[in-house]
Parts: sequence; C-alpha cells; structure tokens
Amino acid sequence: MGRRKAWSSSKAVLKHLRFVRSAVFSPNGRHIMSVSHDCTAQIWNTATEEHEAELKGHSSSTRSAVFSPDGMHIVSASDDSTAWIWNTAIGECEAELIGHSDGVMPALFSSDGMHILCLHPLITLHRSGIQLQESVKQS
Repeated sequence: MGRRKAWSSSKAVLKHLRFVRSAVFSPNGRHIMSVSHDCTAQIWNTATEEHEAELKGHSSSTRSAVFSPDGMHIVSASDDSTAWIWNTAIGECEAELIGHSDGVMPALFSSDGMHILCLHPLITLHRSGIQLQESVKQS
C-alpha cells in the first residue's frame, strides 16, 4: 500500500445564525451548501470561500438540502412539513412540495434528477413536470 496523502485544512467558517444541521458538496465540487436551525440554506464557493447565496423561505428548521445531479436545482427539507425546489442560477424557489404529514427529513433527487423522494413518517415520491401539480404549490 502507498502512503496516504495529507489533506490541508481550511480556516473558512461557514456561518449561520443557529447551528448547522448538514452540509453537502455540489456535483462539480465548486460549492458547499449548508442548512441550519435558522431556517436557511447557504451556498458557499469552495475556491474563494465566499458566501454566494442565502435561500430563505422555510418557516421552521431546515433539516437537509441536496443538489440535483446536474447542479441546477436544490431541494431543501424542513420541519415545516415542506420541501422546496430552488433554482441555483437565480437563488429563487421554483416550487414548494406540500402535503407531508410531518417534518421532511431528508428530500433526495433520483440519479436522473426527475424525481424527488421526501422522507417523513411516510415516503412521498414527487415527479417532475405535470405530475407535480397535485403535490406542489408554485411559488
């Protein structure tokens, strides 16, 4: 076995008003998204360590958020019983997935980005496009 490569540490601090619940890398590794009890998701640039966007709208703690496989969307899940679909290019909510019986933890994209799975006491599958109309409230 070869020698292990040492990883350097960055001194960047990803700040929220309350404690962070989770953080993930974008598919291309250029961004980190963190979510917090402050009801937000924050997007950070990994190269510059600069804050790029704050996604606000949930009315309760944000539990998780993930990027779509192409990095063009984010789905955030919250204790407010919703999941929101965000456009990463403009930082705005495109749709709110509603009708869950409790807090959503987590919401996940399928590998093709065409479906979103929301986990709460039940499992809800949301499909992209026209099929979303019954379970999505457009923002």
